[in-house]
Amino acid sequence: MPAWKMLLAVLLLEWLEITLFALMVWLADGGSFSRAVNLSVQTCFTIGYGSLTPHSELANLCVCAEAFVSLLTDTLLLGVVYLRFSRPQARLLF
Repeated sequence: MPAWKMLLAVLLLEWLEITLFALMVWLADGGSFSRAVNLSVQTCFTIGYGSLTPHSELANLCVCAEAFVSLLTDTLLLGVVYLRFSRPQARLLF
């Protein structure tokens, strides 16, 4: 797989994860969708400014699930990228 396709797949997966969990938090907590996306981004990338918190138990469970899924996807994607760049390549011509 070319590197640009892998990068595109990684970005698409992260975008889908953020959007899906933001939608779940927005439906569970109410408020504005932009606030839910901001909370989702802060949770996904472990920024944690502290100004946004979920207000209901269901939204809190969604955020916990997002933290777990984000950790798993980031770890798997890092492994795929490492596997891609760690392949031995012959650089000498005989």
